Amino acid sequence: MPPWFDPKYMFDIAAEFDIVLSNPTYVCQEGIRPESYKNELAQRYAGATVKQSDLYCYFYAQALELLVEGGAHVFVCYNSWLDLGYGVKLQEHLLYNDHIEAIYESAIERQFSTADINTIISAIRKTNVNDKDATWFVQLRDKFELAVRPGGQRQENCQKPGRTNSVGAQPTK
Repeated sequence: MPPWFDPKYMFDIAAEFDIVLSNPTYVCQEGIRPESYKNELAQRYAGATVKQSDLYCYFYAQALELLVEGGAHVFVCYNSWLDLGYGVKLQEHLLYNDHIEAIYESAIERQFSTADINTIISAIRKTNVNDKDATWFVQLRDKFELAVRPGGQRQENCQKPGRTNSVGAQPTK
């Protein structure tokens, strides 16, 4: 646990949480300063990251450490860890240690119109790995706000893998 984060002092609770929600800051690996801090992060989270990892990859690793067994991890984050070499170690860590329940991405719009990055929403559960657990990769093919009705009811029906739902999302197993 980083020395600046003390859950007992900050929240009067133990160091584990049921859920961690985050939109971590996007700082590319070249922007992590000083170099000694980057080295410290890389060493601390060596099981899930490499020294070339962008800052948000360390947020993923830290968030999972903060969860109770069965806890939920939901991030709105840059999607490059799914495509670039530095994300391979994080992918492997999640594959063998936790369960990625779903990755949501928009095929037609960015979640943040003012950002120059493409984002995803990831839902990960801290749990023992079970090869029978499905992972959903959902690509929204319509505006994000159409995926949720007022009052929080979802318009989509993702009960059957591979079937397009009412908002044009394509879930696959």
